[in-house]
Amino acid sequence: MARPSPGLPLLGLLIAASTCRSLVGAGPPAPTTTPAPTFTPQLTPTPTPTLAPPEFEVRLWPGDDAPMVFVPAGDFTMGLSDPPNPEENTAESPTHVTNLEGFWIDRYEVTNERFGHFIDAGGYRTRQYWTSEGWGWVQAKQVTVPPYWGSSDFGLPQLPVVAVTWYEAYAYCLWAGKRLPTEAEWEKAARGIDARLYPWGNEWDCMRGNFDDETVNTPASNECAGRDNHLITAPVGSYEDGQSPYHVHDMAGNVWEWTLSQPAPYPYQPNDGRNLPESEGPRIIRGASWLTYTGEPDGDNHARVTFRADLLPDAQNNRLGLRCVASAD
Repeated sequence: MARPSPGLPLLGLLIAASTCRSLVGAGPPAPTTTPAPTFTPQLTPTPTPTLAPPEFEVRLWPGDDAPMVFVPAGDFTMGLSDPPNPEENTAESPTHVTNLEGFWIDRYEVTNERFGHFIDAGGYRTRQYWTSEGWGWVQAKQVTVPPYWGSSDFGLPQLPVVAVTWYEAYAYCLWAGKRLPTEAEWEKAARGIDARLYPWGNEWDCMRGNFDDETVNTPASNECAGRDNHLITAPVGSYEDGQSPYHVHDMAGNVWEWTLSQPAPYPYQPNDGRNLPESEGPRIIRGASWLTYTGEPDGDNHARVTFRADLLPDAQNNRLGLRCVASAD
């Protein structure tokens, strides 16, 4: 499912089950009953977001009716020059300043409800939404829905859609009239311009997101074990105190999120080929998941906003999801 890349030696940490269970560690078994491919969950309206404070605006995107928030243009600090466990996390360094144009980003991870609209609209049958490699994957595998579609655990409407490949994530965003975020856009939306380590600030707080607080097979060793009330994924937007400076939810925990970018060394260069949709090879994922272990004694917390990992674009597991962005008008 995952493979190391020369630019990201830290991925070996992710694929070693004994040291990091957030991506390939033991998780709950796949549903014992495979849903029928034609099953579509009942789509229920997403609750209206809490009235936005005056310092930010929520925009409902017409393509999928998703609430989006604006991230203004300008410089921000990207990366981390002195990451914990530097022998394995060199991909996060050096710290450098990156300038981005303004953009809109989904306030919440894409839910099963919204992904259902893509399915119902014929997304898996419409060539124009897919990269060449992605369309070949759909045709070869005869894919019509994600693996956990309609399941009683991961398939509920307000949970983030999971086990989507990069191909499906790309196609969904294009169908909605948006695109996947570059990893620079993702990081700025998560940390703002003050170089914070977590969406809410610099101090770790395991109650501000959905992490590995009640491990499926092994008791967690942190102070929040069993207190977040979510054994697996949580409904999007469940952690008000975990929002980023731009009021984006779940940018640490719940599900890892695909980005447009491929692994490449820092400093980040947007036009060096790392963001080309038709390029083959791994893609960067960001943001940790419900199964990310955050109690390591060395402080190597993969929920920090600078942490980078990559997976092959056809990877599927119940810790992977997505959100989309749109360029400023």
